[in-house]
Amino acid sequence: MLHTILPEPMTGMKTRCGENASHLRLAWVAPYRQTQFGDPLYFTGRLSYDVYVFVSAKNRQRGAMFPIRDVNPTIRKPVATVTLIALNVAAWVLAQGAGSAIPLAKSLCLYGLIPGELLGPAPIGTVIPLNENLVCALEEGSVVTLLTHMFLHGGWFHLITNMWFLWIFGDNVEDAMGPARFIAFYLLSGLAAATTQIITDPGALIPMVGASGAIGGVLGAYARLYPHARIVTVIFLGFYVTTITLPAIAMLGYWFFIQLAGAMPGLQGAGGVAFWAHIGGFLAGLVLIGPMHRRDYYAEHLSQIPKPMPQDQ
Repeated sequence: MLHTILPEPMTGMKTRCGENASHLRLAWVAPYRQTQFGDPLYFTGRLSYDVYVFVSAKNRQRGAMFPIRDVNPTIRKPVATVTLIALNVAAWVLAQGAGSAIPLAKSLCLYGLIPGELLGPAPIGTVIPLNENLVCALEEGSVVTLLTHMFLHGGWFHLITNMWFLWIFGDNVEDAMGPARFIAFYLLSGLAAATTQIITDPGALIPMVGASGAIGGVLGAYARLYPHARIVTVIFLGFYVTTITLPAIAMLGYWFFIQLAGAMPGLQGAGGVAFWAHIGGFLAGLVLIGPMHRRDYYAEHLSQIPKPMPQDQ
């Protein structure tokens, strides 16, 4: 059952939906300048995942390291990896309107993972501003969002970077386990990531979307399976940009350190980035890949990896 859009605390808002507002989960609201707490709506609008993507981009820039490709040939076609990428892109275009304001906000509201809604500490009818014109009213949570949130994104940058990481590292992990196991592994890693984030902030009202938790599991698996595989990486040193080849354990260890550093200031994640989901996914992948990979596939794959040159050792 859908509930009233605007509870009493948000007296500064007036809907454009009239009486029908009580039957909507997502509604337009007239732009206004201040709430009773003295904060402008566009300030509370930081809850929009578009802003998380911007913060995430800044953090990546500070990290000053981005993978271009790996030197790690595969034997089998990455059917599952390509399928997952296609599903994410399809969800972005069909369910999220390729970033158009209303479809994007609706997807966050209906299919994003909101811990406070799922676990119930947030009262039904609690309003979450998504942007200056749209709000989302919480209702009874659905466990389905534990799955659907993995295929949604907050912006083009968010989608492209996640799919880039999945393409670079996913095919090699899939090559060690086969497509069916890889999809199961991917979803389990995503669930572990979401669970970790929920545990650290069970009352959070920020919609959580993105494949990065599941992809964190792929990175953890890659680090365990191919620690010495070479990753061609772009390094940003101020205005100077260069490329360097690093062993996977160094590149992915650095990535994991960045997540830990981002999570340390507080258990809610700095700047709206779900650092604990990234951490939980990575650790889950590190553990799950042990029993889930196929030893024969893995041995066959290892035989194809180029041996490092003496200067690279």
